[in-house]
Amino acid sequence: MNVKLGKLYAYMPIELDVVDGPKMRPGLEEGQLVRVVNLKGYPRATFGYCYIADPYRKIALGRQYEPWVFGLCRIASLQEPTRKGTRRAS
Repeated sequence: MNVKLGKLYAYMPIELDVVDGPKMRPGLEEGQLVRVVNLKGYPRATFGYCYIADPYRKIALGRQYEPWVFGLCRIASLQEPTRKGTRRAS
């Protein structure tokens, strides 16, 4: 599966993301909506991995607002969102 930058996906972790998920991505729950982002100075969404961010929260860095990044995850853990299976971060 390919992902597109800026698009919303539902986070449904596979085995590798379940093992290191709570340590590497605190606050991220199964079924939560996330946005695929590229970060300056970090690799782009390739080789089966991408950076995901909260689509609703941003943090102020200097004069600009940057996305609230959860961290790196496997692209296989991202699915197209459905109305029933996704929820907004609280």
